[in-house]
Amino acid sequence: MKRSLSIAFLFVVVFMSHLVSKAERCEVCQVEIIPDQDNSFIVDSAEFELRQMYLDKIKDYITSKHSTLIDSDELLTMDVLCELFNIPARDFIYKDKQTYNLLVHAENELQAKRMDQSIGNALPYERIRPDIRETLPELGFDDGWFAEELPENATMGFGRDFPEIETKTLCESCAFHNLTLSYDENIIKHDVIKIPYNIQMALKLHQVVQSSDIVILLDSGCAADSLMLSYLYLFNNERFILGLDAYDESPDWSDPKLNDEVAEVVWKSINNACEGDFPADLSRLITEFGLPVLTFEKYYSATRVEYNSHACIRDNLVRFLETRCPNAVCFGVSPAVTHLRHHDSKYDKLVEENYNLIKLAFEELFGTNKDGFISVDRLKTAAKSNLTGNWAYLFRKTKAVRSKVVDKICNYYKLINKSSKKGIPFILLLGKDYGVLFDEFEDDSYMLKKYSKAQKEALIQNLIKDKLSDLGYDNLKIVTFFVCRGGQVIFSKEKNDLLEDFCLDYFVQAELSTF
Repeated sequence: MKRSLSIAFLFVVVFMSHLVSKAERCEVCQVEIIPDQDNSFIVDSAEFELRQMYLDKIKDYITSKHSTLIDSDELLTMDVLCELFNIPARDFIYKDKQTYNLLVHAENELQAKRMDQSIGNALPYERIRPDIRETLPELGFDDGWFAEELPENATMGFGRDFPEIETKTLCESCAFHNLTLSYDENIIKHDVIKIPYNIQMALKLHQVVQSSDIVILLDSGCAADSLMLSYLYLFNNERFILGLDAYDESPDWSDPKLNDEVAEVVWKSINNACEGDFPADLSRLITEFGLPVLTFEKYYSATRVEYNSHACIRDNLVRFLETRCPNAVCFGVSPAVTHLRHHDSKYDKLVEENYNLIKLAFEELFGTNKDGFISVDRLKTAAKSNLTGNWAYLFRKTKAVRSKVVDKICNYYKLINKSSKKGIPFILLLGKDYGVLFDEFEDDSYMLKKYSKAQKEALIQNLIKDKLSDLGYDNLKIVTFFVCRGGQVIFSKEKNDLLEDFCLDYFVQAELSTF
């Protein structure tokens, strides 16, 4: 018995000493943490410093504009108000529905008294890592030991060794992962970071946006959404138009075929208003003339087929733009055929209206059937699961569907930026399949290593350039990013000839926040 107790005691001592040896302290508050466990986070030192600066700017704004709100009741602490700025209040996002009722006045005040300038303009650009400021060379393919197993002309994707950077080991609280309010975890995840994830990359992106006419973000795994959300946090007072890969069923007067006379009035009025300072009521100006604006209510009601962390990021992106970005407007660029599963109640009507486009896209993918194309009635019934599933995804690869997206984008651009002067920049957030080629090999999807001339011409970034050139815009700067998930790194075409082969200007990795 004594021997058994001695062995047990020895085991406990050895086990505890092992834990103690692994334990470290948070570099900010000195609380004990265990690396690689749930309560510890390794953070880029430069990013952490900028996150602290960002939070200080939010506090300065609340103190100067909303001092009467601070501690006006037991809920409205400074931490809650900072959190409220970054996660705008909606009645359905909280675990306790009463929370919204307590916050609604503060939310209205934040919208009534806005920041004087974007926080990003007050952050020191020189503090971001040199490899992000200058971009990295030596981009290659990340195939590893799969290289010999891959099909011909296939790759796992771009890759390069991650640069050595300074990091900090932080506890959950100091890494800004502790939320103050209680949210419905189906909507706001418990491990969400309550400030921007990608400040350095968002600052770099802003430099590109300022010097460009159209910036295209091709998204892989919701990384571009995360980057765009960080961009909105930092530059919420900037003027831009965001085109989103979403279908808006509103009547679209941006299509000149619908009413040329109305279109003429629209662009004259908008451009006259934009001649001097950018109008704060651009959204009202646009909607009065019938141009479609994708509001949060329209977007949210159409996309509740399933809910996951990716949907959470996109939701907060649309919600934040609508409530915190008075000089920006969002519109849906996609045709109905790629989003039919989000519009089940109107499925039959949309199939009838888009039958010709469905036929063109299908035949471009699968060829012409000798017995003719599937009937409208069959698309409504037996073929519905295909049309709302894999076909909708594959249609993005077709020139027929891409051309419809391009028409919407370019007509909208023409109406907003009719004059040849420096206009309002467009940022387009699209799925990767619009501008990067992937193919199926034995049930696995791989990126193609080389494109044919025809394949390059059908990429959406090139279709946009060609269409705008046809409309008389020959000297626009159109920049394309391919954004994947990972630690923040950026490669430019200037330092990587490989990107030229893919018709890309930048390859970027962005960290994925967990909204």
